[in-house]
Amino acid sequence: MPTGTGVTILAPSDDAFAAKFSEDNWDELMTHHADELRTLLKAHLITGAHPIGDLVNAGTATTLDGTTVAVTRTGPTVRLADRADAVCADYQATNARIHIINAVLGPLPTTANDSDHRAH
Repeated sequence: MPTGTGVTILAPSDDAFAAKFSEDNWDELMTHHADELRTLLKAHLITGAHPIGDLVNAGTATTLDGTTVAVTRTGPTVRLADRADAVCADYQATNARIHIINAVLGPLPTTANDSDHRAH
């Protein structure tokens, strides 16, 4: 897949963040852990502004953190890294393509649980 110009953003929804991080953990990440936030961000960026169809046709994409993620069509949706579905795709911005996904990618542990307040 040619890299092209711009960037592709795999943007987790608010619900995805709430399912991944407890409110306390999220606050801690935001205020004290810039390196972990950079890692999280890079796990959601791909060089080049790619339509979702191009990612599916390529079958994989490499995020800026160096992780290669599988990109497959599963019925009416597109699955990324076998754990996130594109819920809205192909928003265009200047030099960018944005795909909203329903899970957070990357290596950070899940800290949310059923008792967390989900107002991130």
